[in-house]
Amino acid sequence: MRAALAKLDGAASAEVDFAAKTATVTMAPGKTLTREDCTKALAGTKYTISSFEAAAN
Repeated sequence: MRAALAKLDGAASAEVDFAAKTATVTMAPGKTLTREDCTKALAGTKYTISSFEAAAN
């Protein structure tokens, strides 16, 4: 899952916490990420998006 999210256009990093069932993707300055982007990145894997939260820095 981390590798798929890290490949997103503009992703600076991706971290996954399997115990907490969360993933955090940090975007490069000026880049944005949508729920649809994450859904597409995870297509073909056993993972899905159950919630999506965008945080401003």
